[in-house]
Amino acid sequence: ARTALFNYLSAKKRKGKLVLRIEDTDKARSNKVFVKNILESLSWLGLSWNEGPFFQSKRLKIYQRYLRVLVKKGLAYQREGAWWFKVGEVKEGEVRFLDLIRREISFPLEEIKDFVLFKKDKNPTFLFAGAIDDLEMKISCVVRGEDHISNTPRQILLYRALGAKLPSFAHLPLILAPEKTKLSKRTGAIGVLDYRKTGYLPEALLNFLALLGFHPEEESQKEVFSLKKLVSTFDIKKVQKSASIFDINKLNYLNAYYIRQLPSRQYLSQLGEWLKRWGGSEKNVLRKPFFSQAALSVQDRLTFWGEFGQLAHFYLERPKIQNVQKLVFKKSDQKLTLRGLITALDLLQETGAALWKSPALLARLLKKAVKEANLSPGDVFWPVRYALSGEEASPPPQVLLSVLGKKESLIRIKKSIDLLE
Repeated sequence: ARTALFNYLSAKKRKGKLVLRIEDTDKARSNKVFVKNILESLSWLGLSWNEGPFFQSKRLKIYQRYLRVLVKKGLAYQREGAWWFKVGEVKEGEVRFLDLIRREISFPLEEIKDFVLFKKDKNPTFLFAGAIDDLEMKISCVVRGEDHISNTPRQILLYRALGAKLPSFAHLPLILAPEKTKLSKRTGAIGVLDYRKTGYLPEALLNFLALLGFHPEEESQKEVFSLKKLVSTFDIKKVQKSASIFDINKLNYLNAYYIRQLPSRQYLSQLGEWLKRWGGSEKNVLRKPFFSQAALSVQDRLTFWGEFGQLAHFYLERPKIQNVQKLVFKKSDQKLTLRGLITALDLLQETGAALWKSPALLARLLKKAVKEANLSPGDVFWPVRYALSGEEASPPPQVLLSVLGKKESLIRIKKSIDLLE
């Protein structure tokens, strides 16, 4: 996905066209699901292309035509059922090219051996098909990972053999795990659609991927960039040469930021859609009249949509309080806590329906309980919050009261009072 993004940014910045090719000549590694995932991932990320998708499996006649040209020139031969490119007898000198990121790179000719163009199964190799597609589609800039650097001199020999103009090359740095080892599923190497299923936003993922090798120079202190901003500031020559570190904490930080910035209506819509498609038992909250209130109460605490069930479970089920000491605020005691809960309960029981719709008015009522019971705010606000949620980290008690409503709130507070008595 990072390579696709940098190709997109490069094409947009140059006012060029982005061409989408599907390398599907390796039957063992390519299938309809593989192709569907690529197209769906790019569409979800908002990385639109101008031409394609072109499937290499449907372009075999084109590759065969160029193979015949090389055979005619005496530059291709058959061995053990495969077709090979003849590098030549001259082993002195080197193949040089200017990489837009790494500057000049050279390979001694003596290190370049004859290489396969068509395999025994009569399908072209990635190396050959890619070079021919670049030539046929008039690709001016090839942006790919640094693991393809060793392919470049061979492809340059192919371009020269066919009398073709060389494109520019830019080889992106590797992406490593935090321990500077190869990226694995444990450290973040999962597909784009897996991130979508977990509940990441496309804007956050794009922002994160862009920072794996590039950072706008004039915005060195910033980390949040829209796709539009990235296009306007992108310079392929400014991409770093050294490996990038995949830091899931940074991705989580960015995703939480983007979730917090969503307007309420958009936030509720996106969360609702995610819950319908991938939610577990927590999707039942969609049928509750208080869905909007419940969802908005945890917006500033969500890292990704998949956390919603964990952060909002107390709206769907009553807490099971095993340790009554958890109801006690810091260095207070059970006696003061009990007094705080009873005072709050008495005042809440007397309130009308209108007050329960306003967290601000409920907060004022809890402050009144503090004053009447001659307690610290913590001796009222904390036990009420814990009685309602069973969590040390949750929305404020006045928000919980408003979302749960009078009947359910009073039941939960009474249960905690019984535990303390």
